[in-house]
Amino acid sequence: MVSPRALPQIRRLAQDGKIVWSVRSYREADTQGQCLVIGATDDARLQKKIARDARAHGIWVNVVDVPPLCDFIAPAVISRGDLQLAISTGGAAPALAKHLRENLEQLLNLGYDDFVKTAKKMRPAILKLPKAKRMSIWKKLIYGH
Repeated sequence: MVSPRALPQIRRLAQDGKIVWSVRSYREADTQGQCLVIGATDDARLQKKIARDARAHGIWVNVVDVPPLCDFIAPAVISRGDLQLAISTGGAAPALAKHLRENLEQLLNLGYDDFVKTAKKMRPAILKLPKAKRMSIWKKLIYGH
């Protein structure tokens, strides 16, 4: 991470050795040798420069909350074993994506991860059945009828 300032959570990550923090302003050379760049600044001019520099070096870039400057999105993600949900508003309302993730996390604490584990074991056998029978089994397992 390159920034003259950081939030307390980021400072702790640096202190714990989980990230490397260069306490200074951004320079074009910061993108060289990287495989991914994330620009998280409110400075519109700097956002454009980060995106331009990353692309000049063939590096994917995400400028937080500025979809036109992004090569990829970073959705809100929920992971429960093999069950993964990604929620995105295409950069239009990140707060809504976060809100939906928090609400869905409550719902996913109802044992869906156990269902996915069981389905993973059963799926090879179910795939050997005729299509109509497969559909019927999945419908009963998922919807209960």
